[in-house]
Amino acid sequence: MPLWSLAAVGYVIGQIFMVKYFVIWSLSSAVARLDQIVTADPPCCISRVYSYSQMWRFF
Repeated sequence: MPLWSLAAVGYVIGQIFMVKYFVIWSLSSAVARLDQIVTADPPCCISRVYSYSQMWRFF
């Protein structure tokens, strides 16, 4: 498989992970807001992250 294809697969897998995590966070945050609980900030989009150490600070 060409290198560009592997890079694209890695990027798409990362985006799917981020969308799944954001949906789960959004649902649980909505339930918490109904109970008047303050939640953490939403996760950052991983397509803007320069370093993975920066990404894991937000997850």
